[in-house]
Amino acid sequence: MKIPIEMLTLMLGLNVRKFMLVLFALLLFLSASLALAEERSFTKDDTPSPVLVLSNEGVGLANFYAN
Repeated sequence: MKIPIEMLTLMLGLNVRKFMLVLFALLLFLSASLALAEERSFTKDDTPSPVLVLSNEGVGLANFYAN
């Protein structure tokens, strides 16, 4: 059984705008707990490739090799 958003907002006593703001905040909170990046380290045998490089000149990708 699908419950429309209007019915949910009436049950919660909120108008649609407030309900959507609460829903958006909840989604942001839940998404913040997800890992969006993978942590990798440089070792003699393995290097992450490519690497995101941030500098004053701009942003780019680079490959590094350990010897």
